[in-house]
Amino acid sequence: MHDGILHRADSPLIPIRPRICPDGATARKLRIIMQLVRAIILVEIVVLLTGPAGAQTTKELNTVADIYAAIRACWKTAKISGPEALGVRLSFTRDGKILGKARVTHESKTATDENRLRFRVAVMNAFKRCTPLSFSPGLGDAVAGRPFNFRFISNSGSGA
Repeated sequence: MHDGILHRADSPLIPIRPRICPDGATARKLRIIMQLVRAIILVEIVVLLTGPAGAQTTKELNTVADIYAAIRACWKTAKISGPEALGVRLSFTRDGKILGKARVTHESKTATDENRLRFRVAVMNAFKRCTPLSFSPGLGDAVAGRPFNFRFISNSGSGA
């Protein structure tokens, strides 16, 4: 029976009531944050689902180190002010395409929302520029479906 109150899964007897915004300013801030989150999700979907923009690397990759080097070669840092870091986990298919959806595993908490969005777009563009990767048959068989973790860091803050 649904009574409009959320219950914890571990203890159905303790109700959790949603927080109510104390004033209009807080509600506006929440709406802006939700719009930003929706924009980030939309950008991720569009970038990852659009076809390959032509892989920048045509050299056949033979090792896992070659995969990281190829992605590093496609990386162009975003024009942001201040340091930023983003960790991404994803898998590849046997033929070098991204399998499923990439997952953000780490993101700087000190960056502004605008800088986070710009940095995420730069990371997604790096994968878009590089994929599909040219795996050798042996490497494709070895890495297909296995998760890879990538960490992108911008320490300069100059946007260069």
